Amino acid sequence: MKLMAEHDISQADVEMADVAECKGSKAYNAQKPPIWVCQLSQVVGDAFGVAQFYNVVDWASGRFVFVGLDPELKLAEYTFTVLQRKCASARKAYYSKLRGKRANRIKKADLYALGWVYAVNRKVEAFGGKERPEMVERYLAEKRPGLGSYKPADPRKRIKGGPDHMYRGVLAGKQVDLHRGVGGRMNSGLIGSGHETKTSD
Repeated sequence: MKLMAEHDISQADVEMADVAECKGSKAYNAQKPPIWVCQLSQVVGDAFGVAQFYNVVDWASGRFVFVGLDPELKLAEYTFTVLQRKCASARKAYYSKLRGKRANRIKKADLYALGWVYAVNRKVEAFGGKERPEMVERYLAEKRPGLGSYKPADPRKRIKGGPDHMYRGVLAGKQVDLHRGVGGRMNSGLIGSGHETKTSD
């Protein structure tokens, strides 16, 4: 306590020292990530009690960043990376089967991916269920005070037959099997196959 007083370090500072940031391995070639990826990052963040935001690296790319305490922080980053790859793969396969204008195919594929994420939501929650520690909020307020909000466009309002594409994604997402591997790490195996995020420049 004497050392803390001497160096003007509070108990809150000590607690925040345990808070860390972990960048997602996937870099997106856009300042504004797709709605389904934003939703997936939120699902994972809520399940493991960590915060998340999209960090714009330069004018054309960015990465998702998770903020929290270990081991939940590493589990969240790992889970997000695995599920993002699987959802992207399923979305790509679905997109390849669509016909019509490219813009409409992208919207339909995004709806499919949204349904996929919706289906795995409860499965991810079963592995997490952690409340976000107050120190994480303090860390964001102090270390990342400039975070803004980004609300991606919702394709459900702009495409005919949207519910059908989303439903197909839900069916595919239900086939995703999540299980814990060695050491408690979560793995994801494929048996068959308000969305708002924070942004930082």
